[in-house]
Amino acid sequence: MALSGFNHSVQWNEFRTVNQRPAGVQEDAQIKTRTVAFTFRTHQPSGQNCRVTSATVSIAVDRSRTWVVRGRQSADLLQHEQGHYDIAALATRDLYNQVLGLTAARCADINTQAGRLQQQIQTQITQTDRRYDTQTSHGTTPASQRTWNTRIQSAKQNPNGTLTDLPQ
Repeated sequence: MALSGFNHSVQWNEFRTVNQRPAGVQEDAQIKTRTVAFTFRTHQPSGQNCRVTSATVSIAVDRSRTWVVRGRQSADLLQHEQGHYDIAALATRDLYNQVLGLTAARCADINTQAGRLQQQIQTQITQTDRRYDTQTSHGTTPASQRTWNTRIQSAKQNPNGTLTDLPQ
């Protein structure tokens, strides 16, 4: 499997320290991820459909957009931010698996399908992140945070786990 960054453990040294929250922001830290690689190879035998033969998808912390308010670093907050990273990692794995299953009459159509998939996955990440922050009150509701932590870890450990396995 050419999926990297899936099991990354977030550390405070990946966060830029700021003196105060940006205007209008409710949380004490924010992590952003980025897809650092998304490539795939296709093959179309004569007279057959084009199919994806291999793919590479890599996820990483986007340090330029990741921050924490000075003095607010805590194990609980880091665990909450890890949850955001893991949501993106689950979605990245889903992207990887879905791209590997693409077939089309023409290889150019696979490029279009893969681009649509990537956009759909990003939308799912955004929606799941919002639900996660709302239900956990940005990590300040311990019971809800524990529920999310358990469900995220369960989905990550299941090779077929996706964002749909997380609390709704």
